[in-house]
Amino acid sequence: MGIREIINRNQSLTIVAAGILVLGAGWMVVGQARAIFSPPLFDEAYYSTDDGKTWFLDKKMKMPPFETGQGTAVGAEVYREAGKEYVAFLHRYTAETKSAIEAYERDKAANVQPKRMDLVMGADISGKEVKKPGSPNWVSFTSPEGRVITTAVARDGGTAEKVEP
Repeated sequence: MGIREIINRNQSLTIVAAGILVLGAGWMVVGQARAIFSPPLFDEAYYSTDDGKTWFLDKKMKMPPFETGQGTAVGAEVYREAGKEYVAFLHRYTAETKSAIEAYERDKAANVQPKRMDLVMGADISGKEVKKPGSPNWVSFTSPEGRVITTAVARDGGTAEKVEP
């Protein structure tokens, strides 16, 4: 017995199954749209203007480095270990990536085809630099040194937990 014969014999069951599939697909589309358009869990992030000695909260959508009244701010990843909070590492966009993102935003606002989408799409990975507070050198986030900086966040060999704004 072929599929066509089974469908013809069980039309009401086929209609119910098709309806369930359509509703399931619709539910998935709505769930995806909600994830895309819902606000981020945290709308603020930590930044520092003094190489991680102190930090402050500002809008998460800012692109470090950016200028403030206290100087140039970069992103600061704040952790807590043994009850003490500290900046484990700092991050910023490369000049080329930041320029590409700003150009993309301008083009998008003007309904113009954006250029350098490669830099924009990979900005949070390949377009970032990181460093430990006190270090003079910024390194690529994706480099072996960058991976060490962003994963070895505990200071005293203990367990460090990320502090969310």
